[in-house]
Amino acid sequence: MIHILRSEIEGLSLFNNKKVIFDLVTEKNVTEEDVVNGNVKRIDELIDKLNTIALVGSNATGKTTQLRLIKMVISIFLSLDSLNDFENLADQFENTFRFTNYFYNAKTLYKVESSVEKTATGDFAFTEETIYSKKIYPSHKKSELFSFDLSKRGQQELLRRSSLPSEMKAFLRDDDTIFSTVVRKIMNNKVQDIVIDEIDMTNKNKLTTKDTIPVEYIKYFDPSIESIRILSKDAPSEKTNVEVTFKNDSAIQVPLIELSNYLSSGTIKGINLFIDIEKTLKNGGYLIIDEIENHLHKSIIMNIIQMFANTLNKNGATLIFSTHYSEIIDMVPRTDMIYVATKEGNLIQLKKMSQVLGEEDRNDKKKSEVLLSGKLDNTPTYKDLKRVRSKLRSSISETASENNGGASK
Repeated sequence: MIHILRSEIEGLSLFNNKKVIFDLVTEKNVTEEDVVNGNVKRIDELIDKLNTIALVGSNATGKTTQLRLIKMVISIFLSLDSLNDFENLADQFENTFRFTNYFYNAKTLYKVESSVEKTATGDFAFTEETIYSKKIYPSHKKSELFSFDLSKRGQQELLRRSSLPSEMKAFLRDDDTIFSTVVRKIMNNKVQDIVIDEIDMTNKNKLTTKDTIPVEYIKYFDPSIESIRILSKDAPSEKTNVEVTFKNDSAIQVPLIELSNYLSSGTIKGINLFIDIEKTLKNGGYLIIDEIENHLHKSIIMNIIQMFANTLNKNGATLIFSTHYSEIIDMVPRTDMIYVATKEGNLIQLKKMSQVLGEEDRNDKKKSEVLLSGKLDNTPTYKDLKRVRSKLRSSISETASENNGGASK
């Protein structure tokens, strides 16, 4: 299994300093309890990978954009999708931009530097890539994990795109990464799609699977339903029918696209999520959920988070989600698992909660209270609230004046 540990992207139009860093490893001290409870997965003596990462912030602070970016990175460099599979993100980047990604497998850390440009046709193309490797030894310091020095033992440049033999270049597309050679070798050419995202399903209310739906998943969300069976699985979604059997009632057949008339939004979202969770836990992949609170009770969200933080998660799967609600953040055990999204001017800024709090990062403080206090600049300001109240007051006064004037005529 190859793990992504860190991703740095430079050349982002809407981000502060045109850059974002997304870490998937711990920065605070790790206790044995953290490891035993499954909050982190120890993949090396020096490396503890976070099993859950949360993004929190108010509206329009870039949470969804960041989820799309990390999905893009994992898909291109681990699932070996192409750059141009993500042309919908073109507006996020300047004409030239750069990835620096760090991956780990079997005592080896890989650093992949990738320079990209937008071509005259609007497509993405790699202009240069370099892969470095570093053997991880017990003598290494955790603080220097991502530092590379090719003069030191066990560190080397593995591959450079511009130095590839012409016969290799002939088979390499401009929008495919050269890291594919490393991934295919490690995975014995059995590359799989290890990232599942629910980003575009935030405001959609439809069943996304045509597989058999376990009755346990159904009854967890709605005990009144005995079974849901997909009919005509090979048909397109708009022509697919579903058989639904309710408790003490006969089965009914309905079009898949009309299922929301019979099942609640929470039941449909929950079934979709549980099926995706099962797939993710099986392959040790990544599940990305935007606005996890939509249609789901807090207790269900807590159970979902706990599925990635116990012995069920033996393959080191990762849950990455966003939320508007600070109360949900109290379910996340470590502050270095939490990114706080804010806007500085019109630019997005993403920082770990542990970094923002610094010396004030204490276990006796509820994370939700810190977030709601406004100390992290993640909530609407009091000035903004005063403006809203003033506008409401004037609008109400105008309406009252008009009504009084009309009554006197």
